[in-house]
Amino acid sequence: LTAIGGEIEEGETRRRGREREFGEETGVGGLDWSPAADLHGPDFVVHFFTARSVNIFFVRSQEEEQVGIYEVASVLAGEHHIM
Repeated sequence: LTAIGGEIEEGETRRRGREREFGEETGVGGLDWSPAADLHGPDFVVHFFTARSVNIFFVRSQEEEQVGIYEVASVLAGEHHIM
């Protein structure tokens, strides 16, 4: 299980980088994003966001990765074989 992500390109805002990476990997844009958490390390920061959209069920991988949408509770309950 992994999140969609990538690096912010030079001159790009966090918002634009998030939207670009998600769009590149899923083919979906125009989501309503909300900050969820930041993970700080010695030489990095990872920003986590949640998104809501009726289009989320149209997500299709634009890369080699398999994309799936699961409710967090069902994953934690072991209802999905995701590894």
